[in-house]
Amino acid sequence: MAYAYCPKCQKSFRYAASAVGGPSWLKDVARSLGRGESAVLLCYRCWVVPEEGDQVEVLETSDDANRPRRGDIGVVV
Repeated sequence: MAYAYCPKCQKSFRYAASAVGGPSWLKDVARSLGRGESAVLLCYRCWVVPEEGDQVEVLETSDDANRPRRGDIGVVV
């Protein structure tokens, strides 16, 4: 677990970064931070706010048969 700072809402939060095989970008971010320095990342709430026209993918499955299923692609209206 690590701590980060959100420049948009001015709050700090905990996060865990995990990736199979350790991608190079994650290692680059870790190297760029000083020891004990917090990363500057947008928090989950500030990260992405879908707007009209944005393409989105369904991440959670609904029990209703008429609802989109996980993996379906659509556009915000």
